[in-house]
Amino acid sequence: MIIDTVANIALYAALNSKLGRALDYITKTDLGTLPAGRTDIDGADIYCIVSEYDTRPAGELKWEAHRVYTDIQVVLSGAEAIGYAPVSALNVTAGYDAGSDVMFLEGEGTFMPALPGRFIVLTPHDAHMPGVSTGVKSRIKKLVIKVRYSAPL
Repeated sequence: MIIDTVANIALYAALNSKLGRALDYITKTDLGTLPAGRTDIDGADIYCIVSEYDTRPAGELKWEAHRVYTDIQVVLSGAEAIGYAPVSALNVTAGYDAGSDVMFLEGEGTFMPALPGRFIVLTPHDAHMPGVSTGVKSRIKKLVIKVRYSAPL
């Protein structure tokens, strides 16, 4: 997992060419004008999803992890907490669904603020719980860029 400010995003572009293209997209795109839903950036290898939702207490949400895609999450408005834990530290509650590239887990993890101006990179070995309330319900607008995983990151 990587968490940093968008101002430092260029520091991470050399880690992986696909990741670099996705991070470059963030810096060169007026993110506020992206429509809700999916936008292809580089075919099936890199695409983004813009969504809006209300935060909820952690007890109402599930840990999730992916096998094929790395997530780059950027909160555009609102404030949420996002949970993080290594997949290996959690217990699988719903097996991997290849069609939606997701499995669900349970256990304990660490929660950190996800605010506008920051980005979070979550690889397939990083379980995460997005959309967690920071104590007050908040309306979130978020960009998630999906990058087809290719090690090493």
